[in-house]
Amino acid sequence: MIVQLYEQDLENVNARKRLQLTLGLGQINRRCRRVILSQRSVWSVIYLTWPSKIVDLYLQRSRILDTERSDLTIRLDTRESGSSHRKAKLERWTKFLRQEMSNIQQLELKAHCEDSNSEFLKAVDIPAPRLQSFTLHLDTGMDSIRSMFDRQAPLLRTARLYTDVPHDLSPFPVLQQLWLRVGAANAAGVLETLRNAPTLKEIAIVGASDLIDLPVPLNPRHPIQLPACSALAIKSMTSCWVRYIISNVVCPQLECLDVREGLASAPDNPFLMSIFATLSLLSSMYRSIPAEHRTTDVYLQLRQHRFIVCIPGYRFETEWDVYFRNDTVKLVDTISSAIVALITSLNLEPDELTIDNRIARPCRNRQAPLSLVKADLHRILHRIFPTFSPVRGLGIMGTVTLVSPAILSRQTNLPNLSVVGVSRKLNKSNVEALNKIITTRQLRFVYC
Repeated sequence: MIVQLYEQDLENVNARKRLQLTLGLGQINRRCRRVILSQRSVWSVIYLTWPSKIVDLYLQRSRILDTERSDLTIRLDTRESGSSHRKAKLERWTKFLRQEMSNIQQLELKAHCEDSNSEFLKAVDIPAPRLQSFTLHLDTGMDSIRSMFDRQAPLLRTARLYTDVPHDLSPFPVLQQLWLRVGAANAAGVLETLRNAPTLKEIAIVGASDLIDLPVPLNPRHPIQLPACSALAIKSMTSCWVRYIISNVVCPQLECLDVREGLASAPDNPFLMSIFATLSLLSSMYRSIPAEHRTTDVYLQLRQHRFIVCIPGYRFETEWDVYFRNDTVKLVDTISSAIVALITSLNLEPDELTIDNRIARPCRNRQAPLSLVKADLHRILHRIFPTFSPVRGLGIMGTVTLVSPAILSRQTNLPNLSVVGVSRKLNKSNVEALNKIITTRQLRFVYC
């Protein structure tokens, strides 16, 4: 039990601290020493930046029954060892990987631009018959690794590829989890990368900074089939790229979709939000739910430069911090239409609505004309409330005074509302606004 707790604690420490804890625990008393020496799992996690004698000690104690076989977890960030004797260190790391690749189950490598021409990176292209998890970080612009494990890693289930290199995932027949960084060098092939991995269950795509100004390629002739995918996340990409990916994948088993984009424009749409493109994927998620059981909770957050909406299994976020336009009327219309389309296209019956209001400014900043202000919040709520008529519970986070007028502006707004919940920290004006809602509509009040 002690060893299990100890191993859990070690997951959150760096290489030096892990080494100190392991060796220190073995010196408490003879019994602790015997226990630690007998636990191969303790010795199987090796940071290659450790001194060579320590690496050899760990490797020896990780061996199974005096054989040359181990279940190794290898971690290496080439900058953690400093710059002295770098050539000798690279040679030592290269030799280790070539000799022990057949014993490695988890491999985490982080290389930097100064390693670009090193033989060390070529050691990754060696068969890895027992590898199950691989994490690769390469600095932007590095293309030193184009082939992985000589296309021979039959047990690889998890790959985290934070690189700019296009990868062929077809040699990995049981790959289930993929984290992929997409930049200018590999963006054109992102759909082909997914096409070659039909076994994927969880996919996370993260955009690199150089992707912002890159034009989106033409749609493929046929959509990409991802028959096993249950979770898809796309983050740090412009809405044009998100729409391109979302519109060209088919995920019949999808259970969770997470989109976090930067708002962009297209020739046919000055405010291109990919939320409309996500609706076809969401429809497959909700198709199996009978219409009479489609009651759901909805979370809505509005900020000056950001809009978030969440329902079970779905999160959508768009922001326009670096977006320069001056048409807030069109922006408000687009946000309102997006919320309404989400509810109506899926035939949802919202039961609870949470409004998280983070808008504070009464007037627009001249330096950032495309920002939401208090009047915009009122217009958005006024537009969407008819769609939320089934709502019985309303949670208000942030300022109540901005939500209250929208509720009371029409008697038909939220006609089934019976409960209002707020946070405990309310100033005098918020308390007055809350009391007005409760008194006028005869509602029950609770703290969130």
